[in-house]
Amino acid sequence: MGPKRKATADGYHSKKSKKQYYTPNVDVKGTKCGELRSGLRGALLTCDTHLERKAIKETYALFESFVDAADAPTTTTTAASSAGGALAAELAALQEAAPAAASPPLFTVAQTGCPGTVMVQFAERAPDPVGLVDRVMAEALASQSTRAPHVVRLLPVQATCAAKIPSIVQAARPLLASAMAGSDGTYAVHWKRRFNNALEKMEVIDALATVVNEIAPKARVALAAPDAAVMVEVVKNVCCISVLPAWRKFGQYNLRALAAAAAPAAAPVAAAAAAAAPTSIAEKALAVTQSQPAGQPPPSPAPSPPPEDAPSRPSSVFRLVRGSEASEGGTVEGDLREESTRAAKFYRGVPGLDGLYLHCSSSDQVAGTVERYFVGVADLLLCRFSVAQLVAAGADVRWEEAAPPDGSEPRAGDFPHVYGAPSGLPYAALEGWAAIPLGADGKHAMPEELLRM
Repeated sequence: MGPKRKATADGYHSKKSKKQYYTPNVDVKGTKCGELRSGLRGALLTCDTHLERKAIKETYALFESFVDAADAPTTTTTAASSAGGALAAELAALQEAAPAAASPPLFTVAQTGCPGTVMVQFAERAPDPVGLVDRVMAEALASQSTRAPHVVRLLPVQATCAAKIPSIVQAARPLLASAMAGSDGTYAVHWKRRFNNALEKMEVIDALATVVNEIAPKARVALAAPDAAVMVEVVKNVCCISVLPAWRKFGQYNLRALAAAAAPAAAPVAAAAAAAAPTSIAEKALAVTQSQPAGQPPPSPAPSPPPEDAPSRPSSVFRLVRGSEASEGGTVEGDLREESTRAAKFYRGVPGLDGLYLHCSSSDQVAGTVERYFVGVADLLLCRFSVAQLVAAGADVRWEEAAPPDGSEPRAGDFPHVYGAPSGLPYAALEGWAAIPLGADGKHAMPEELLRM
């Protein structure tokens, strides 16, 4: 029987081995898990809430396997010519091993303070985050499976800085210059913030677009399927930044969805990419342009089934709308009432609110959403959509931490976000709808029958 694993104070496990790449319960100062701060690089992982520990363990093991593969010694057939030569070789090996034993771990945890979101910090001697994460993604795409089933997204982070526009521009400029200098391709700024209401989305996007225009005047914005993405993830007072030429190829770095991508032609491409393992961002950009036909985005990855211990999810999701919202047919309420033509129409969302996905709620979250965002609204409607029918229509329903549009403190729990629906929520997936009347006391009366049917 092997040595028992020792449980650390924070619940993670570790065991002494030939190579120990991480000490998840302490940071470089000897304190429990570091905090997300400026000057880091690594990978930002998201997972189902309350399953962070399992996701971290899987990510460590995944990263370690690729590092081990890269560090594997080459076999030599030349023997030492003498006993003295063998001894000298052994001493040299011991001298090389001594500094490694004293060096800090390659991977540590930097806590974000946000449920379901963890930063895996890379040491200075660790591999390039983009190169390492791209190899993880290439493996998942080639095998259509993942060795980290509890991880949803795994985003490379090339730099972290203060969540202020001058700092963001300063950190992003060298990354943009390395990845996009002279490019005539397409790009998009992908923005998300948590626990921060000081930064304005458009101010950050405009500042970064100005830098891109200086570096690559011919580059064009393409929100739907950009060749490269400028990732900006703001967590409290820290901003995580990366320029990712393989954003489209790797399905926005959604590991769980990418693992189930049913694209037969993608496997050879991913396998070749993993074998070549390009290390520079420029090489990756070339690989992206060569791996897809000109002008054609890759097939959208199908959603992967969650791990067995992931929380069970409802079969329906809800969207609150104003009846007076404009639609192609006139108003949203008008579209809903026209039953003969409704199935061919879509609810397209609210500009500025619904971007990469459409915000929805579960039946238990509807009342809280009304109280937070729809106080005093007299024409409020509630639409109920079938998750199965949304998926059948090509959408991907993901349960994620809420990102409040006003930048205020996120609400507890995961909320349903509908991705992959460029035309909007199809009314063909509508199970029912109802008005939410506003009483004389200023409170809404919830349509309990629709919520519980």
